[in-house]
Amino acid sequence: MAEFCTACPCDDDTIGGVQRLSTDKRDAFVARTTDFEAWTEMKQTAATEDLVTLQNV
Repeated sequence: MAEFCTACPCDDDTIGGVQRLSTDKRDAFVARTTDFEAWTEMKQTAATEDLVTLQNV
């Protein structure tokens, strides 16, 4: 996650900095640097994976 935040074109290299980007800039960054098309898609996938992991513990 730290590498993702550092690579992001935001002022603050934190998840908060990423979240403060405009929706268009954030989605463009996610699409350019991940397998996802948008921030929301990436967050939903991560949440689902965390839920599945927790259920299997």
